Amino acid sequence: MNRFFTTLTLYNTTVRLLIFLILIFISFPDCFCQENENNEFPVLSKVYEVNKEPSDYIIVIDRSGTVRRFWNPIKASVNQVIDLANEGDYVSFIGFNESVDNLIIPRTISSANKQATKNEINSLSEPTGNRTDLFESVDFTLERGINRPNGNKIQLVFYFTDFINHPPSNSKWRNNSTDELVTKRTNYIDKSGKLVNVFAFQLPLEAGAGRDFEEFSHIFDNRVKRIISDLNAMQNWFGRLSQEIAREKLRLLLQNDLDDFLLINALII
Repeated sequence: MNRFFTTLTLYNTTVRLLIFLILIFISFPDCFCQENENNEFPVLSKVYEVNKEPSDYIIVIDRSGTVRRFWNPIKASVNQVIDLANEGDYVSFIGFNESVDNLIIPRTISSANKQATKNEINSLSEPTGNRTDLFESVDFTLERGINRPNGNKIQLVFYFTDFINHPPSNSKWRNNSTDELVTKRTNYIDKSGKLVNVFAFQLPLEAGAGRDFEEFSHIFDNRVKRIISDLNAMQNWFGRLSQEIAREKLRLLLQNDLDDFLLINALII
């Protein structure tokens, strides 16, 4: 009997230590920064086979006229995401100004269509919109991107805008609360078990950039990594895209395992 309780105590201690290490990784991601790539990060990546985990990439781009000077760097960044996507990953391309729609047809990426997809991105005309209906774009992203039928469990969203909601006069988001969007997020992300993170590239398009960022982040329940970008900052970030994506996938998978463990442990207790 004593041996049983000793073994049980050792097991519980080991589990607690493992959870502690996971919490350290989640709470202090800088511990797994570039200088430590030869240590913990590659080991965890191999255990979780991060690069084999199928993913949805949802790219959302402000198409108002003020984006024009960022247009070519944004297209280059989008092409880097396409290059990084694995066979079978799904990519959506959403544009918004006074209205919101797919820029090109969403698709499952394969070696046969990668170059054609990049050619379509490169051929997109410069933005000319007069308004930015930010929360209409969030609605479209939730409905048509995150909630798509048979979507992958891991979904990474890339937002390029100044996060100022400046909708046209006929937009429902001129006066409506974004509570409806919070409800959709709850249904499409929280209750579905999808692992979603948003990379928010805040561009210096106008004075007051970032004015509505907090409300945007609240809709996604703070699943948002804010990157305040000028051209150099954006290009530098995308220069390490593969590492950033791998780390974020790993963080999402670790967090998911931790949540599952805590739920099972609570049920047992």
